[in-house]
Amino acid sequence: MLSSVVTLTLVDAVALSALQRVKPAATGGFAFRKPVDLGRIEPNAIVVVGDSFVYGVGVSENEAFPAVLGRELGTEVPVYNLGLGGAGLPEYLAVLRRIPACDTVVVCFYMNDIRSRETLAMRVRQMLVATGRTSFVLKLAADLAGVRMYPGARQYTSWVVGDYDSRDPSYPVRWRRLTEELSAAAGEAQRASRRKPVLVLFPLMYDFGRYPLTQVHRELGELGGRLGFVVVDMLPTFATAFPDGTTFVAGPNDTHFNAEVHAKVAEVLKAVLGDTATDESARATGAVRQ
Repeated sequence: MLSSVVTLTLVDAVALSALQRVKPAATGGFAFRKPVDLGRIEPNAIVVVGDSFVYGVGVSENEAFPAVLGRELGTEVPVYNLGLGGAGLPEYLAVLRRIPACDTVVVCFYMNDIRSRETLAMRVRQMLVATGRTSFVLKLAADLAGVRMYPGARQYTSWVVGDYDSRDPSYPVRWRRLTEELSAAAGEAQRASRRKPVLVLFPLMYDFGRYPLTQVHRELGELGGRLGFVVVDMLPTFATAFPDGTTFVAGPNDTHFNAEVHAKVAEVLKAVLGDTATDESARATGAVRQ
């Protein structure tokens, strides 16, 4: 037993040492795709906050949409990828609190950012995830628990869809929590953003001819507008460009965007954020709700 504990401790120590090398103090301890000194973000910068879909899991760093957007806007407009794998609204808020004044804050919401329904397995995994922030072994255990709960992309997508079932007794509480968390994020985004902050809504990669969360997108768009965001709902863009979203993912049994989807996201955001963009040209993308 003692040898097992020592082994786990040594593994944790090695892993944590490696993590510290990729999470310098200037980043606030956040494992961004590329180290970012948050205190030195320029006043004319665009910062993109979100989870693994912003980080760009499954594609190269240069293919992730923040990098594509940065190239499209040119060297005079720095674009920072502040995506974090496995993050949600509480983590977005923690990042936003560290951002100095900049040109525009973009917050990206993926459909799993609502608190999930509670089951015993989910509570165990959440405990492992929380503890796993300081324990590599427990993080691996959390990942393995996730694999047991969601053995494939289809099962995971179905679970997320179920999290928005208004018949679930916990849904009102979880929606209220989402509203509170998004409101707090909006306040920090408005503090840091010279221009009106942007909320991007990412749909699940689905057969968009039968997408089940259209009404949820409407409700989130209305909520984001009330909170002071320019809302960019990617659902209509994806439905047109990628009719069967399940074929535009990063790999087999994956739900992350492939490089083509990242390029389309960058195209839409360029229209919204570019120096020459007007409200009229932004609306022409078919993705913007005020």
